[in-house]
Amino acid sequence: MGTFLRPILNSLPVVVVTAAALSLPHVVHGQQKLVGGALPGPDAAMLSPSQGYLGVGMHDVDTERAQQLKLKEARGVEVTTIDHDAPAAKAGLRLHDVILGMNGQAIVGQAQLTRMLHDTPAGRTITLQISRDGAQQTVTVQLADRATIEADAWSQHIPVPDPESDIALPAGTGNSFGNGIFSSLISNPFYTGVDLDMLGPQLANFFGVHDGQGLLVKRVDDNSPAAAAGLRAGDVITKVNGENVATTNQWVHDIHANRGKAIQLTVIRDKHEGTLSMMAGRPKKS
Repeated sequence: MGTFLRPILNSLPVVVVTAAALSLPHVVHGQQKLVGGALPGPDAAMLSPSQGYLGVGMHDVDTERAQQLKLKEARGVEVTTIDHDAPAAKAGLRLHDVILGMNGQAIVGQAQLTRMLHDTPAGRTITLQISRDGAQQTVTVQLADRATIEADAWSQHIPVPDPESDIALPAGTGNSFGNGIFSSLISNPFYTGVDLDMLGPQLANFFGVHDGQGLLVKRVDDNSPAAAAGLRAGDVITKVNGENVATTNQWVHDIHANRGKAIQLTVIRDKHEGTLSMMAGRPKKS
């Protein structure tokens, strides 16, 4: 694994972003609803409102792993990451739980469970049969709407500065978008300038992410911390400071926890792994 020398991605188009192409978030005084760590793209709007969101990353269980997890047979899916703002965390699911069934139907592997969750609407309550340290139990979970959860997470953790405070940019200076709302967005101390989305199994396979976990870079703003770090559309971020990152909420919390510091990103590009260093927003004033 080596540091990228910023090769040109011949296999991906150049993404040109204009103000008209951006989807404005709803902004209220002191709060800003964002998705994925930057200005929201069309992904939030395109998410089917009928598709339920559980909020876990998961792996198939092979024979060796089944023995480690005290399972009698190699089936089900192991929970490897949990979005702590999502239904899974609220229902008490834990890392390394193994989901063996959903609504009484046995789960053989990740593809099956993903399909069943995809076909279950937000707001529906499901029953999961799990194994935890070899002991089986039942967990009831009410699925949620992913876009709503991500927007709420941003509104709780990422404040927009008051336009009259010393942190806001003067109108017409310091950014290419003009004044008003865009000035407040770009002056956000947690701004990184990257629009991210969770990987599905098919996209993970396409981009060469073998464990299926990571965040796909959909867009990078010019003159942003992400652009300065060398991130590009089509990269997949798999780790932050050596820790797996599989949901946009995890990304939000990582940026919030490391504000103003250089963070190390593990990135898959052209199916090769490398590292990049990026500033996580602006440092706090002393």
